[in-house]
Amino acid sequence: MNVKKVASERASIRAKGQGSAKKTGATGALMAEQRRRRENNTWRDPDDAPEWTAEQFERADLYHGDKLIRAGRPRSANPKLALKLRIDPDVVEHFRATGPGWQTRINDMLRKAAKLPPRKYE
Repeated sequence: MNVKKVASERASIRAKGQGSAKKTGATGALMAEQRRRRENNTWRDPDDAPEWTAEQFERADLYHGDKLIRAGRPRSANPKLALKLRIDPDVVEHFRATGPGWQTRINDMLRKAAKLPPRKYE
C-alpha cells in the first residue's frame, strides 16, 4: 500500500471521527509490516546482544560512577560563543542561499570588518 495513500486514509478517518485506523483496518497491512520490522530488529535479552568490537569500545563514552568522563568530539581550545543576534531577513536569506557553512562565512566577514586576523579552523 502506498504510504501517501495510507496517510490520507488516516487523516480522513480522523476527520470523520470513525475511530482509529487500527479499528477500521484501513492500514492493517502497513501496521503488520511495521510490527514485523520492529520485532525482527529488537532483541529483548541482553545476552543476545551482538559482541562489541574494539573500535566500538574506543568510541564509547566513559563513566566513573554516574559522572561522564569523556563524550563526543574533543573540546576546542578557542570555542565560539552562542548568542542571539538580530539580523535583517534579507541578509540572512543571502547567506543561507550560499549553502552549508553560511554562518562561518558571516563570522569570517565580521572578523574582516573588525580588522581581526583570520581564524584558524581546527
